[in-house]
Amino acid sequence: MTLRGAALLAALLAAAAPAVAAPRAGDVAALAASLTETGGADRDARVALHGLAIGAARPGAEAERAAVAGAFAAACLGPGLTPGVRDFLIRQLLFVGGPESATALARLAGDERAGLAVVDALVAAGDPAPLRAVLPAARGRA
Repeated sequence: MTLRGAALLAALLAAAAPAVAAPRAGDVAALAASLTETGGADRDARVALHGLAIGAARPGAEAERAAVAGAFAAACLGPGLTPGVRDFLIRQLLFVGGPESATALARLAGDERAGLAVVDALVAAGDPAPLRAVLPAARGRA
């Protein structure tokens, strides 16, 4: 099994059976680093990341959800991300995001390509205060 395959397997196990191996911030960062702008070849990493987001958002797992959301928020701010990769990572916050991701999202609100995804993720997080704060920066960008 390759290193990439091992990381993917660990992420899938973490999403499917949190009692066996809880998702870690490193899982999100490592898988996010393997994403490409056009997708396709990185399908397995995208599926694993989405699985982590969905798995952590399950009822009764608030601490896990907050940790995974924070990891996705940090990954969104990573250097050298292409717009398509950043958009994919932000969109995972539609499922798992919350108040802990608002600060990172606010930093991206003025980005021409990320503005609409940021607003969507903040709406999904359910806290209107960060959304009100970023709307002026996002206005006209989405």
